[in-house]
Amino acid sequence: MPFSLLDLSTYQGQFGVIAEGAAPGFVGKGGSGLNNLFTTVLTICPPIMFCMGVLDVVDHYGGLKVAGRLLTPILKPLMGIPGEAALVLITNLQSSDSSAALVKGLLDNGTITEKQQKILLAFAMPGPALLGMMVSYGVLLYPYLAVGSGIVVVSVLLSKLVVANLMRFLLTGRNSQKPGTQTVKASTEQTKES
Repeated sequence: MPFSLLDLSTYQGQFGVIAEGAAPGFVGKGGSGLNNLFTTVLTICPPIMFCMGVLDVVDHYGGLKVAGRLLTPILKPLMGIPGEAALVLITNLQSSDSSAALVKGLLDNGTITEKQQKILLAFAMPGPALLGMMVSYGVLLYPYLAVGSGIVVVSVLLSKLVVANLMRFLLTGRNSQKPGTQTVKASTEQTKES
């Protein structure tokens, strides 16, 4: 079928069949296309909605303020973020989507600044959903690992910290250059006047 690329039903695909031997859940086995994507999205949305709900409940009862007071002395020097963002760091170990939604929620609430948002997102990108991947797909690689799985987890966490601090220093360097460019503009304007 040379023209199957132009057929909408090719892209629409089909739902997976739930049968013996299929993976747990309602996605099924053997699905394809947009129908399979839809059922996959349905499995992603509930954890994101749950995390956003937990964030609102914890915030309502003052949990973020408590976390902020307890964890700010640790997280501020380590990554330049407030302690209220600790929930994002923990959530990112299980789900990248939920942690991104939490970052947006913290930014919308005014808990973090745009600079801190960028630092948190930089932390989230290397090795997202680390624990979820190590438990699910990583099991397939355990026989081939030359080191223990703990070494892998620690190295990914260290890379997350390095990337977050690189973003932090990049943003700090960019902010420190802005006043200097204004003074250069002011000095050129003064030389033009004289």
